[in-house]
Amino acid sequence: MVKETIDAVLQAELEAEQIEKNALELRERIIEEAHSSAQKLISGMEKDASEKALRDSELARRRGEEIIVSHERIAQVEISRIREQIKSRKSAAIEMVISELT
Repeated sequence: MVKETIDAVLQAELEAEQIEKNALELRERIIEEAHSSAQKLISGMEKDASEKALRDSELARRRGEEIIVSHERIAQVEISRIREQIKSRKSAAIEMVISELT
């Protein structure tokens, strides 16, 4: 009976050691999987952020070009208006000089 009890205790100890070993291995696998998942998540987030930055940059470039084109049109209209004023004033000045000469 004592031998059986000792054998049962030894068997229980062996089983406990195996359970502890299995638990440690499981813990390591879980940690590795969590680390791997975190790395994938970080990589995905970095890729998404990079793509968004690229899209935002392209959008800003296009908006900048649109603003430049718009301001060029406004400047061309203003230049045309000023040229017309110059022509008109030049004609008026020529007429004034001619009228003073006659």
